[in-house]
Amino acid sequence: MKVAKADKPRPAAKAREAETKAQLAALMRVVQAEVRRAEARERAQTLAAAKAQKAKLERAKLENAKAEKARVQAARLEKAKLERTRLEKARLEKAKAVREKPVRPAVVKASAPRPKAAPPARPAPRGAGPLRMAKNTCASIDPGEAIVCASPRLSVRERQLQRAYRDAEAAGVPASELRRQQQRWEAQRAAAAREAPWAVEEVYEARIAELNDQSRADHN
Repeated sequence: MKVAKADKPRPAAKAREAETKAQLAALMRVVQAEVRRAEARERAQTLAAAKAQKAKLERAKLENAKAEKARVQAARLEKAKLERTRLEKARLEKAKAVREKPVRPAVVKASAPRPKAAPPARPAPRGAGPLRMAKNTCASIDPGEAIVCASPRLSVRERQLQRAYRDAEAAGVPASELRRQQQRWEAQRAAAAREAPWAVEEVYEARIAELNDQSRADHN
């Protein structure tokens, strides 16, 4: 009977055991709370990193788009420049070919304009100053004007030239440049009229093509 009474737990031991359990429970709650906070911080950091990466990718996309746009624009400018260079080279080669074309004496003799009485003066067509012809051009000291007056075919070319000249002015080609070109061309026309009248129409065609090229280049 004495041994049985000694095995019963004492009140002080029960209290200590309860206190220990309570401390363990409190510690577990603290640990769990800390784990939850750590998980929340990790999720926040992950979300922030994802947002930063997304923003970085968006900036890179915008930079690439800007670089591509600049590249396309530079390519267009280079293409336009090459096209203008090509047109200018073609114009110069055509003008050079007209100037260097050999004279054919037999044709020159056959197509030389015969002296004839001056027809009634025609009113000069409207247009740019350098292209306005004086009255009675068939009696002009300029052989180019005289041959144009005597040839209905060349008169048509003259009107086409005047239209091309006005178009070039309207397109923005500087007037001083057009005048200088026109003076040089009139000298070429006079030389062709004296030495190779059959080539005067080709001289007109080359000048008309040159003016049209300048109008297109300035419009572009």
